[in-house]
Amino acid sequence: MNEMTVYLRPHSSFLRSQPPRSDTLFGAMCWGYRVLFGNDALEEVLAQFRDTSVPFLISSMFRYIGQDGEKEHIFPKPYTAPLDLLEHIPNPGLQELDAAKRVRNMRDVKGQDFSDILHGNKNDRAFFKQLLQEGYDHPGTISQCSLSPPVRQHCGVFFCMKYQKDRN
Repeated sequence: MNEMTVYLRPHSSFLRSQPPRSDTLFGAMCWGYRVLFGNDALEEVLAQFRDTSVPFLISSMFRYIGQDGEKEHIFPKPYTAPLDLLEHIPNPGLQELDAAKRVRNMRDVKGQDFSDILHGNKNDRAFFKQLLQEGYDHPGTISQCSLSPPVRQHCGVFFCMKYQKDRN
């Protein structure tokens, strides 16, 4: 199967909430295919899914930030075991309390951090230390993508697709 990543820059407000999931994307693709090629052609494609020759697979949509080929993929932060981030700090100050709260509320992470979490190389304690040391610039809710047109131009969604080459 061939693979591709598709980048979209929507102009609607769903950038503030979660992007559409794969089932919604699949439905939209089916409707688009039907409009372009007709109902019979769509039925033929759907029949391939019922047989065992799946013509394509798609992921859910995820966010990205970037421009000119430099795109930072953003993924939902995986659930991990909760940690007491302040257990080794006898009298936490405002900076420590704020960092712990930001880590606890972190919903999204950059692609490399996502990979590190999945491989067990990073956890909330690492994010906490990074926030205290260097002010880790995590994307948070990506709300900046919906604020101003210059920033919004560098935000969007992407999905991955695996597909078989045309058999004709």
